[in-house]
Amino acid sequence: RALVAEFGGTALFVLFGCGALCSSLSGALEGAWPVGAVWGVGLALAMLVTQHISGAHLNPAVTLAYLLVRPEPQAMTPRRAGWYAAAQL
Repeated sequence: RALVAEFGGTALFVLFGCGALCSSLSGALEGAWPVGAVWGVGLALAMLVTQHISGAHLNPAVTLAYLLVRPEPQAMTPRRAGWYAAAQL
């Protein structure tokens, strides 16, 4: 269940971000501010949706940081971190 949440949250985050970037290239959004705002909303939404299920890592670098710095709160093991990173990619 946590792996599906990480995959879905990462997909949602990337969908919002890349969609905003494509919209700016097509002329629908003007400038960096709207693109950054939409990207931030996508990240916030993905975190809200997945936080209670998987911890809302959404990025292999965050998973690695949890493994190295705070493995106890989420019972993060090297194997589990590998599965999380695979779901996020």
